[in-house]
Amino acid sequence: MDTNENGSKLVLILVHPVANAGGFSRPAKSFQKNQDAIDYALEGDSILYVFEDSTVYPMTMGAKSGADWGRSMAESYIYSGLELEKSEIIDMCYHEDAEGSKAFVDSLVDYVISCRSEQEAQL
Repeated sequence: MDTNENGSKLVLILVHPVANAGGFSRPAKSFQKNQDAIDYALEGDSILYVFEDSTVYPMTMGAKSGADWGRSMAESYIYSGLELEKSEIIDMCYHEDAEGSKAFVDSLVDYVISCRSEQEAQL
């Protein structure tokens, strides 16, 4: 089970669909697995990661393919508060959407470089 940086366990992932032009939307649904939530969510939908200590990590679903999708996936890994699993990251690196995979890796690398720069600045 996924945990956040406080060690609290993930309770559910809530997908809240964005309203369309007619005011109607798909129903909100909760999931236990990140991939199931991402598969259900469409661009613009809110995704809330809810933990047992009442911590909530929100994100907005980006595009489903291409560079925007890759950057959105990287952002969800970085800011969701979930522990990164090496196997999931490797799967993303070799995803069939080459443009999305490249943007995913680029975003993670940019994040690591930014963290390194911050550490060096503190020395």
